[in-house]
Amino acid sequence: MSRHKTLVILLAAMCVLLIAPIDALRAQTSYNVINVLDYGADPTGKSDSTAAFQRWWSTCSLEQTTKALCSIPSGTYSFNANLILDFSGNPGGGVEVQGAGQNKTLLEFADGKHLSIIDSAGGGAFYGTFSDFGVLATNPSGAALQLGQENFNDALNSFAFRDIWVKNTASVRGSAGLRLNQVYSSAFSNVTTSDGCPESDGNCPNGGDSLLLTQSSFNTFQGSFSQAKNGVRLAVGYNFANVFTSPDLGEESRIWRRRGIVNKMANAANATPARNRKPARKPTW
Repeated sequence: MSRHKTLVILLAAMCVLLIAPIDALRAQTSYNVINVLDYGADPTGKSDSTAAFQRWWSTCSLEQTTKALCSIPSGTYSFNANLILDFSGNPGGGVEVQGAGQNKTLLEFADGKHLSIIDSAGGGAFYGTFSDFGVLATNPSGAALQLGQENFNDALNSFAFRDIWVKNTASVRGSAGLRLNQVYSSAFSNVTTSDGCPESDGNCPNGGDSLLLTQSSFNTFQGSFSQAKNGVRLAVGYNFANVFTSPDLGEESRIWRRRGIVNKMANAANATPARNRKPARKPTW
């Protein structure tokens, strides 16, 4: 047998040996998809999906395997009440929630209502992953998306949020796009937040915060935090070692130069953000 043929046979054998474990790995990591549509959610936005989402979350939050994927398919989902995703049943985490994309899956809340991710049992929750959806609310008394309770009875640790768009159209003092309460060592990647301030001039002296941090540390942020009086505000408790990579603070931060990142606490610290760049194009819900 020629050396060439021998080499070909050896290479073929190596491919077989390599493919076998890859196929086995794929089989091991196939997801158990928990689809919110199976629980009665309405992707047309014509009816209230709050109860359906709570039933769906009751299953998701108790999932103890890393093979579970909690799916929110493409569509607009309407909520007439607050939606609370509570980790009290599974503080060990590992829950993964995924939409169909920022421009494809929208969670739309009635006036004064919002989305919260918390651990009502207190202590702390770990390793939740949320991605690929948008949140739209008009909540003048708080945030469109709130992570953790305002009384700091819980803590979210090592969570991941990516490819998410959050907008609060209230744009008044006390409102916010995204609010973090006692969130630690979590990653925010390609996250866009807004408090509804018109991007054309950014003149919102009575507006709120695009991103509000309270007692939250060791987090990393990459994305756009704009269309608000304050792009990012640090307030209440210790806010240490939060790293912002190439943050887009929007054109309004050029006008409100002191309002790009606002530090309201003596015990707060943050990395100096990179130079403001041209605002990214926002989803047009």
